[in-house]
Formats: sequence, C-alpha cells, structure tokens
Amino acid sequence: MTDPSDLQFILNKELLQICVGKYQIILKCEEKVVIDIECESVVSIFGNDIKQVWRPDAKFESNSLFLFLGKRIIEYEVLKDNGLRLCFENVGSLTLVTHDQFESYSVANDSHNIIV
Repeated sequence: MTDPSDLQFILNKELLQICVGKYQIILKCEEKVVIDIECESVVSIFGNDIKQVWRPDAKFESNSLFLFLGKRIIEYEVLKDNGLRLCFENVGSLTLVTHDQFESYSVANDSHNIIV
C-alpha cells in the first residue's frame, strides 16, 4: 500500500470521462490523472440527503456519479483506514471506502502512482 496523503496533483483537475465496469470505476481527468476504483464508493450530492452506494459486482445505480463530469476536484480528504473523499466543484463528493484484504483504489498520473 502506498501513502495517499499527498494527492495535491489531483486538485483542480477536470473530470473528463467515467468508465463503469462490473468490478471497477475509472475516472479520467485532465493532465492524465486516472483514479481507478475497486472498492465500495459513496456518491453524495450537495443539498441532498440521499447517498448512492456502488459496490464491485453489484448493479450500477449511481446515476448521480455522472453529475461530476466536467467538474473539477477542488478538495480531497484522506480518511481513517486510508479511505478517500473527493469533492467536486458545485456538485458533491465521492467517498472511497477501503477494503483490508484487497486493492481498493489507485490514483496516478505520469509522475505519481499511489495504490491503496
């Protein structure tokens, strides 16, 4: 596992593409920033108490995730157990919940590769 505490390189990057598969979600941002998600994820929309959860190998019902397209990552927070919360401008947040036994997510660009 790599220490996810310094993710400054993802700030202010616009989300350009969301790829949804059976076992993972891939977020592609400006400047070749790629966030590969293989863990439970929670979408929270500002001003809305409803949270949508995605789990690998489960039916994808999180249409709210697509509200993040074209928005920038304005803030991140490394949570206990190395979970990660990404805040997108004017929309909401995406929280990645880590799993003890498996790779949960990775964040990379040309000069960084952080695997949790």
